[in-house]
Amino acid sequence: MSAATRIRAIHARRIWDSRGRPTLEAEVVLADAAGVAVTGRASVPAGASRGTR
Repeated sequence: MSAATRIRAIHARRIWDSRGRPTLEAEVVLADAAGVAVTGRASVPAGASRGTR
C-alpha cells in the first residue's frame, strides 16, 4: 500500500474464547487512494495464559 493509506473503519466486538469466557476482537479496515482495502483482525485472550515472570 502507498503512503496515502487511511483507516476506513474500526470495529470491536465481544467474542467467546475456548473456555467460554468473553473476550475482545478488533477489526481494522485500511484503504489506499485507489480504493484498495485491506482488513486486519485480532483477538485478545482474557489472561488465560500467564508466564512465570
